[in-house]
Amino acid sequence: MKFTLAAIIASASLTAPVFAGQDPPGMLPEGSACYVTWDKGNGSQDAHYSPYDPHGDGSTVCIGGYQNNKGLACNFQLQESEEEPDPADLIAGTCEQQSCMGGNSRKPPETSSHRITICHRTCSVTNPWVRITIDDDAWAGTEECGHGVQHDVEEDCNGRSDWTPWGPIHHDYIIRDHGTRGAGSREYVNYINGWADNGEEEKAYWKVWERACPYVRNGACCDIAQQECCGYGPPTTTTTTTTTPGTTTTTTTTPTTTTPPPAATTTTPATTTTTTSSTPNRDGGGGGDPHFARWGQEHDSFHGECDLVMVHSEQFHNGAGFDLHARTKIQDYFSYMETAALRVGDSVLEFYNDHFYMDGFKFTPEDLPLTFGDEYKYTIKNGRVEAGKNLKFYQYYQVDLHEDSSMMFKFYKQYLTIDISGNANDFSDATGLLGEYHTGAMITREGGIMSDFKEFGFEWQVRPEDNFIFREARAPQLPYEMCRMPTAARPSRRLRNSEMVGEAQEACAHVKGGSFQLCVDDVVTVGDSGIATLW
Repeated sequence: MKFTLAAIIASASLTAPVFAGQDPPGMLPEGSACYVTWDKGNGSQDAHYSPYDPHGDGSTVCIGGYQNNKGLACNFQLQESEEEPDPADLIAGTCEQQSCMGGNSRKPPETSSHRITICHRTCSVTNPWVRITIDDDAWAGTEECGHGVQHDVEEDCNGRSDWTPWGPIHHDYIIRDHGTRGAGSREYVNYINGWADNGEEEKAYWKVWERACPYVRNGACCDIAQQECCGYGPPTTTTTTTTTPGTTTTTTTTPTTTTPPPAATTTTPATTTTTTSSTPNRDGGGGGDPHFARWGQEHDSFHGECDLVMVHSEQFHNGAGFDLHARTKIQDYFSYMETAALRVGDSVLEFYNDHFYMDGFKFTPEDLPLTFGDEYKYTIKNGRVEAGKNLKFYQYYQVDLHEDSSMMFKFYKQYLTIDISGNANDFSDATGLLGEYHTGAMITREGGIMSDFKEFGFEWQVRPEDNFIFREARAPQLPYEMCRMPTAARPSRRLRNSEMVGEAQEACAHVKGGSFQLCVDDVVTVGDSGIATLW
């Protein structure tokens, strides 16, 4: 049985914006009928929903219903719509306990949860929409923290890039409500379709809907005919190509459409196939406390705790795409990389020291090697651990990216280091924390150049438009919280154990250049010489 809903509805708990002067206290108790209206905002405030308070005395507002006042909020029903609400309309709801954002987890929770799939508008010309599945509270939570009340591409992307070819819809909207029954959306979907709990049909359903799906991958993760994709998208085009030395001129003809067509362009010829290259690979990666080596460069340090975009490539393997995200964690006064997620085309992997996930399914090192991919074949296998090492503490995963590039995910206990050997055939358009491929330059999301690596780290914290690929969200997450920095004081070098310093220098003897001292610092900081083998 195909899962459909006649009307797609999302629950949304909202509070009012900050008003001038002192807000009156709300008077309506829990369970009372309440109303909200749409406020278009102004130059200093984003558009939002506001409690309906025509008398200005709080008599029609839930107790604690204004921002920064804890208590109740008007939980109303918001119909799916791609159009902006009419400010004259009153939207009915009920006073209920506030709850801000729910989890943006890619895995349907076992406990009670109301899951909805939304279309999130981005500022990217090449990836203007991302379809993500979240808890309904994350759609429009209290204190104006949800997707449904914060984001308007016309304001957020003003002056950054031309988003108009991707249609007139400015804001995020709901595309599918997965319902709530008993234990939550999982139970509801199984109930309405007659599926067994934890069966293959259930897994296949959530594999489709829980994965972040960019519009530009249509055919790979969403189906326009089934209305599963976001936005109007660029118009269907017919392309005629003529080639002259050094240039390719592309003329695009467009059928009648309400969406402005992209302008015709003249560009250098695009690579349409990947072949083995004699061009030397460039190396990059990250690990330790943690330190990141941009393509062909020495290491720089960023100690924040968050999810980071290490590498993003749109053109990887004829547009299949590549994303590498690292998740860092603070321990006392230092931080380290604890896991990483890798997207290659439609396949997503997530690595841990004793297991990994591929497309949501759990595997162990004993299951290796595995091959995946369609047009291009990729292999994951056990990497070779150095002789004499206690295999109880080490696990290396080697990922071969078809012919030219490869990666190594190296665990020592809970500490992860990633080494990448990348070829220009695969990563010439790469962006992210490893910088521009050919120079390693710190290029921002808008194409500017930065010189401070700490600020560069904040620049490449994972954002909602970055194709969230971890199985589960973990704070901090944008747009709600930036990377957290360690707050505990680092002991000075002179106070560190001198015996440990000597041991660290011996353990790091194989490391050359400026990385030697970073290796020594890592060993002394962690208090474990075994971490030196990851360098």
